[in-house]
Amino acid sequence: MKTRLDEKGYLVYCGYRKNNELSERKVHRIVLKPLLDYLHYKYSEITWVVHHKNRIKTDNRFENLQIMIKEHHDQLHIEAMKKKT
Repeated sequence: MKTRLDEKGYLVYCGYRKNNELSERKVHRIVLKPLLDYLHYKYSEITWVVHHKNRIKTDNRFENLQIMIKEHHDQLHIEAMKKKT
């Protein structure tokens, strides 16, 4: 499996096939793809994101990943930034 770090520090899998073309996919989204597909199908009006619980963007173990509604995820990071200051 060929991987690299993207510009934001996420681990990316190179060589994912989409429409018969090579592309790249973030590894944390590949790990949770079946669940994300289900949520997108069931609740298409909601934007879902994958959160790294320990905030290490390259730690893509299943137990470290959490699916969240984008608005909740954004709020979580805003509150974390407030605590730092």
